[in-house]
Formats: sequence, C-alpha cells, structure tokens
Amino acid sequence: MATSVSSSGSDEDRTRFFRISLIIIDELTQILRDLLHDEVSPTHILNRVIKINHLNRTLRKDQIAIIGNAVTRGYQDFDITLLYTLLRNVCQNITPPSQNWGVSTMPSPNEITVGDDIERIRLIRNKLFGHISEASIPETEFKEYWSTISDICTRMQTLLKKDYVKRLQDAKECTIDSDAENKYIELIKRLTMEDESTKEFTSRETLNFVSKVGAKRKFVETLSDTSIPMLNEMVGAIDEMTSESEIDELYELLQDFIQANTEEIENVKLLNLFPKLGEKITLYANLKKESRMRIRARFVRFNLMLKKKYGAQPDYSKSSILLLVTFSSKLGYDLYKKDLENGRIGEHILEVFLYPPFIESFGLKADDIEISLNGRMLTQSKGKEDVKHVVKLILNSMYNVHVSCFCS
Repeated sequence: MATSVSSSGSDEDRTRFFRISLIIIDELTQILRDLLHDEVSPTHILNRVIKINHLNRTLRKDQIAIIGNAVTRGYQDFDITLLYTLLRNVCQNITPPSQNWGVSTMPSPNEITVGDDIERIRLIRNKLFGHISEASIPETEFKEYWSTISDICTRMQTLLKKDYVKRLQDAKECTIDSDAENKYIELIKRLTMEDESTKEFTSRETLNFVSKVGAKRKFVETLSDTSIPMLNEMVGAIDEMTSESEIDELYELLQDFIQANTEEIENVKLLNLFPKLGEKITLYANLKKESRMRIRARFVRFNLMLKKKYGAQPDYSKSSILLLVTFSSKLGYDLYKKDLENGRIGEHILEVFLYPPFIESFGLKADDIEISLNGRMLTQSKGKEDVKHVVKLILNSMYNVHVSCFCS
C-alpha cells in the first residue's frame, strides 16, 4: 500500500525534511559505498558474499543481482540497507560498534569507531523514513541531525581522504524545488517498501554459567570458555561444508550416530565433517578419547537445530553469553518465542552443556553447575523418560534464523 504524505508543518520544516533526505540518500550512502570499496573491490564482492551461507539465505534476489553487477557497475546501485548488511558481515577490518551491531539507540558522542558511524547512518536513515507521512522536520531536530552528520563527515574525510565536509556544505546550500521533493518522496517510499519486505525480527538472550561449589568455580569458567570456541568451530564447519539442502539429512545422521552411542563413524558425510573439527576442538579441552566424537556430535546437532528450526547461526563470545537471534520471518520468531517461554530452548541448552562425558572432562558433575537463561534458572531433566522427551523435542525441531552471541 502506498505511503501518503501530508502537508503538515511549515514550508521551512518541509524543506528541512527534504534536505536531510538528500543528504542521507546521496551523501551518507556514498560514504558507505566508499567504505565498502576501501574494504572489498567491486570485482570481488560477489565471491565474498557467496562464501557466507546466511547471507545467501537472507539477501533478496534483486540484491544478489545488484551484487553480481558490481563487476561492471561498481557500488553505485547499492543502497544503505544493502551496504549496511555487507559492511557488517563481509568486512573483517571494520571496527565494530561500541554497543554491537543492530542496536536501537544512537551511539554516545564518545563512541566513534567506524562501526559506530555506520550505526549512526542507519539509525538516522530509519528515523527519517519514519517521518515520511508528515515530510517535515522542526528546526531543533534538524540541528541535531546536522551536528551528528557533520561529525560523521569529518571522521570519514580523515579516514578515506575524500572531501565529504564540502559536499555536505554544498547539500546544505542547494535549492529544494518541487521536482526534488517528488524525487526524494518516491525514493523513500520505494526503499521503505523494500525494507518491509525483508524486515528482521530479533531476540536477545543471556546465558550464564555459575559454580554451586566455590572450589570448582575455575572449572566452570573453563567449561564456559571452552564451549564458546567449540560452538564457533561447529558453526564455521557447518557453513563451510554443508549446503541448505543437506541440513535435514546431516541432522538425522547425527541423531542416528548419537543414539547408537558409539565412537565409530561410518557415514561418509560425517567422516568428512568430523576430522576437520577434531584437531582444533581437542585443543580446547582434555576431552576423554572414548567420548570425543559424541561430544562433538552434540555441539554440531545443537547448531544444526538452531539453523533448522529457527534459521539461526550463532557467534559466541566469552563471559556471559549474549545471544542476538535474527529471524528471517515472523513465523520463526513467534515459534522461537513460544519455545523460549515454554522451556524448550532451555532444554536444548542443558542437553548440550550438561552432557556427562563433556562436563566430566572438566572434573565437574551436573550438580556442580547452575545455568540460567535470561536470569531464569534452567532445571535439568531427570531419568530416562525425560531424556527421551528431550530427544523427541530435538527430533521435532525445525524452524529458520541468524544468531549472534556477544560478551555482555
């Protein structure tokens, strides 16, 4: 449905709205294009993107086409939404935002990493597009925008050696006529509709490990810190070695392997996956030789479950683990929230982290550890029937998502 635009506000307020629109669409977008070009040549961007599985799932077909055309057209067709996604996921040398990616609050004045300025551009753009129905900005708000944008241009000019400050001043002085107004209204409408078609739903969870026995606190900390790189190795291997069409098959193969309670791997697909993980993961913990494969299998299955049921891809960091879960659909988001509330997500977590051969490798028992999710203590299932129930839950698990986990 088309967005209507009212004539509320003074002529000056309306002109201010369109001037900021011009600056965002023309000048701030160009800064992001230059940042991306500084990191990745247009001739290489498609190859970089296709190596990142979750981007292949979440990017629209028209966005993939634009990326493919960069070989001949450069980044001139890339809008802020696409540029933000690529700068966040493809460019390893970009200093991340101080508050992490995708936050809803503007970085503070003393937070001035490149990632912080990328977030500022995204937040200014989103807030301005929220004004489209009125198409007016009061003078006080305009001055706040202008101050923030001026600071961004100054920092980016120092970094990229381009005269963004002069371009900003030129934009401030240019004439805004009715043709310009119509041009930017139509552009904003189109970009807003595209955003709605790919709107992301997110959820943040915090996972804590606490020792119930003072003398074993260091063991629990080691277990927590060990679990993080193990999970990351699993995520990397799944991304690198598994196509979307293989997820279901690999998940079922892992189920069979775990239930067989063996260390002998007979399936070719698992044989290809596990040796790649083995050497690195063994370095993280003194895992008992007779249980290593089954431990790894549970960690792989946990990540496959997130990918399969909620569409999730985790990235874990030390300390309290903050899980930022990004969903490709509201259906997956609603299903995840339901399972979070009814305790199924907690059961999946306990099934991985309290697996006896794993925690025994750290000199621990389940009774030595308290695991909480969002401040709520998780209760371990007891007995064979409960274990069967958990396995059944996991076997029935399948949704669609992107998960990032950071240090809180």
